[in-house]
Amino acid sequence: MSPDDLTVSGGVRAVGGPTLSMTAVSMTVVDAVTTGRPPASVVTLRVRNDGPVAARMRLFAVDDWSSAGPVPTEPEHLHLSPGREREILLSTGRPWTRPFSRHRVGAVTVYADLDGEVLAGPRYGVRPVLGRFTVLAAAAVLLAGLGAAILRPADGTGVHYRLAVPTAPAEETGPPPAEPTGRPTDVVYDAPRAATRTPVLVDREGAATPLPPGGPVSAAVKVPSGWVVKRGNVLYLRGGDVFDLGPGEFWVDGTGTQVLVDSRPPGTAGGVAVRSLPDATRASAADLPAHVRIVNWDAVTALVSVRDDGGHWRYDRWMPGRPYLQTPSPFEGTYLGAANGEVVIHQRDGTLDCILRVPDLFRPVGPALRCGFGVVVDDVALRGRWAAVSPGGRYTAVPGPFGAVYVAPLPAMLSGRAGFEPVTGLPGPVVDLIWRDGVTAAMLAGNDFRHVWTCAGAGLVCRPTPLDVPAGLTPVQLAPRIPA
Repeated sequence: MSPDDLTVSGGVRAVGGPTLSMTAVSMTVVDAVTTGRPPASVVTLRVRNDGPVAARMRLFAVDDWSSAGPVPTEPEHLHLSPGREREILLSTGRPWTRPFSRHRVGAVTVYADLDGEVLAGPRYGVRPVLGRFTVLAAAAVLLAGLGAAILRPADGTGVHYRLAVPTAPAEETGPPPAEPTGRPTDVVYDAPRAATRTPVLVDREGAATPLPPGGPVSAAVKVPSGWVVKRGNVLYLRGGDVFDLGPGEFWVDGTGTQVLVDSRPPGTAGGVAVRSLPDATRASAADLPAHVRIVNWDAVTALVSVRDDGGHWRYDRWMPGRPYLQTPSPFEGTYLGAANGEVVIHQRDGTLDCILRVPDLFRPVGPALRCGFGVVVDDVALRGRWAAVSPGGRYTAVPGPFGAVYVAPLPAMLSGRAGFEPVTGLPGPVVDLIWRDGVTAAMLAGNDFRHVWTCAGAGLVCRPTPLDVPAGLTPVQLAPRIPA
């Protein structure tokens, strides 16, 4: 939203500006954006407690455009200690036209309820989507068209106009994805109820790699020279050779030519080694303390999470092969992925879900943040194998309740120009999701284990692809391919 789209009264300007004092609590409008589907105004308010004691309050607004009643902020309830401040969001509908009424001037007033005392805060107006001149001009054109239709000769021919449907900008959607060739993804097949498992790994080209009887495969990645899987220990499969890389968890670099293996038992200190592929030789090794977890690895540095004295897990960087020097950042939350080198994190504040993209963990550069985007995120699923951010960071997919999936263009979502849209048309809840490329997600849906569903871009156009399922087995997980 441009500054001209937002007018504020009560001593508050659109960005920054003086505040309107409410006893010891002040509110400032610091930002405003609009969304197109549906038309809405999202305003960021900074609330600060300048008093000597803690303040508890409930925040809401009255929208003069609407008769729906008070609109709660996100979050609605705040508890601020002296000197503390917090940014909140207020989303109201953006009207199509300005009301033709002496009693409705088109304004939104923010209120704070402090222990039963309701005090008025900033009051601002949002320009409608269409101005009155545009509405009057459109009405004149419509009336002229109706008149022409009524007065048209009997043997005349009419002219038909098609309404143009606005589409998202190209920067948000990108070019249409290419049609998948062959199988849409690499798949792990197994018999989940069998006493002894005999998994089979099948790549996009149709080549099958059967595993000997044993336990289940809990993670698998297809690399140019073979497969890296976790089946009790971390195994590297190359042709008919099997290399046991030891116990622990693993991460593959972006080229598929190195694998990082964390062999420490949970909660203990120990060794972390980097292996080169395809020969599986050890390239480097170092020890990590027990209170440091590896989150991701890009072949140069590892993103780690460090537990501080307060029990919070904060992100840090570490270069494998070198001693770890603890310098945790202020950021915490569930890791979603990387977007052009920037860390994307999910946070939850009570019942409010937030997604933020951090340009640099250690520089005072404000992150891109979006809270209250209308989706209840399944935080448990996010901590598993969920691939939330597409390669390159163009899209993000989050799991919702009951196996639902919601997708949004990440940059536009963070700036408030787009929201999450549900994936529809699938035969059941989504049990696994990976990104085939930067714009196409592959999904495995419950109640249909004969197909893989590929859904492309923000349009969420999904189509099924049949699977050649080995006899007696079912697809149990989709394997990411590195590089994609």
